[in-house]
Amino acid sequence: MAKDEISRRDLLRGRLGRRPKGYEGEVTKPGQSLPDVISWLDPQMGATPRRGHGAEALALLRPPGAVAGVDFLEACTRCGDCAEACPHDVIFEAPERMREATGTPMIDPARSPCRMCEDMPCIAACETGALRDEAPAALGTARVSQMDCLNRLSTTCSVCIERCPVPGAIHFVDNLPEVNERLCTGCGFCQHVCPAPQNAILILPNTDRPTTRALDLSTAGPQEIELPELREAELDEDDLRRLFLDIEAAAEIEDVRCKGAPDRRAEVASVTAAEALAQLLDRKVRGVQVRYRYQDELWSDTIIATPQAFRVVRMAAPIQPVGLKGE
Repeated sequence: MAKDEISRRDLLRGRLGRRPKGYEGEVTKPGQSLPDVISWLDPQMGATPRRGHGAEALALLRPPGAVAGVDFLEACTRCGDCAEACPHDVIFEAPERMREATGTPMIDPARSPCRMCEDMPCIAACETGALRDEAPAALGTARVSQMDCLNRLSTTCSVCIERCPVPGAIHFVDNLPEVNERLCTGCGFCQHVCPAPQNAILILPNTDRPTTRALDLSTAGPQEIELPELREAELDEDDLRRLFLDIEAAAEIEDVRCKGAPDRRAEVASVTAAEALAQLLDRKVRGVQVRYRYQDELWSDTIIATPQAFRVVRMAAPIQPVGLKGE
């Protein structure tokens, strides 16, 4: 690698210390856009990052129990209580180059790995809901660059396995370390102790953390959730997903049926709510009817896919007497 090039490791870690050779502020040709990952790391290099639902422009290694990226940024007040509560001084404020995440808590295993305390004092100290007991404690997942590992260079090294606090999370396969993603907590001990000249381990942050809404629905009882006061309305895709999420969390679904497609008749067999939602979003069916019990009443939601939205008609469904069922 030429001395002026940026290593892939430094790029992913946000360490753009050098500019490409000859860089004087202009890094694009007319009509040429930069990869988003570069623009996220350096606001001086132009381009607007794309952000999906619940995602941050920069995926940082957050303390245990962090909610999804955008929800985290909205909930975190940058008070520093979690960092103060950490007995090992592992949590620190994100620097200014982290853009909208500046001042929010993060962890850098190269400085100090997370001890994954049993009582999770960082979560207990957070009063805003940015860190929650219901969210997974795992920070992310370790990845081993086998080309940089000392064992690839005919040197025997097992430091990452010996220092890993989770038995079985790292093991040897053909004399090279391999990570068991189901067991790895992303604590960063392996990265912190790796003796290779080019550190062979990278901790990838968990980018699939739960949203605040999903956690609230999972912990609330049916009586604590109120379905929207809806008789007839048009919903966009996000609202439609939330509708299905509310029904699954708050009600007892009795039957879900698709209402056919342009090239076939309506389905006879019942499908799952997830299957029906997917077919609606893909416009593979004309509509879906969901029958469910909610607060001792039987309801029916008929959802019709239109070119621009989804039309929902809700009505009370009469409960059929047992003796007449099937007649």
